[in-house]
Amino acid sequence: MAYRRVGPLIAIALVAAACGTPSEPVDSAPPAAGAIPRCDDVPMLSAPAGAYRDRPIYVGNEQPTEELRAWAQTKPGFEDIWIDRDHQGWVSLGFSQGVAERQVELATEFPDVGVVAVEVKHGAAELEALQRRIHEVLPPEVVGGSSAMVHRGVVE
Repeated sequence: MAYRRVGPLIAIALVAAACGTPSEPVDSAPPAAGAIPRCDDVPMLSAPAGAYRDRPIYVGNEQPTEELRAWAQTKPGFEDIWIDRDHQGWVSLGFSQGVAERQVELATEFPDVGVVAVEVKHGAAELEALQRRIHEVLPPEVVGGSSAMVHRGVVE
């Protein structure tokens, strides 16, 4: 079968940028070295702690996400947008390049908005290519469903 020849390559890619969902409950022990982590254990990407302020605090979905998305899409290296509930509901704009410059621009353009530029090591195109490759190589009964999660830097 074709997937046996590229299995080692896929395994390496999965360890580098993937997470798995176990079919059975697992204990809370840390994963063994080299193990593929559970998706729930992969933290959401965030900016350095100093990039966040005490205000604003967003409770619902009142963030100006569409305005921020429109701004970010004009900048090089924009990858994705997400809401970070662990940081007062602030908006995270993921960039694969120029993160420090984007943060300075955000502070100028949106001084009263809770928004940060976050470094993304695995961009959307890279994760989606890995996701496609997994579906090409492995049989459907092994893969099941999958998604590229830029905000965590993994393929699930």
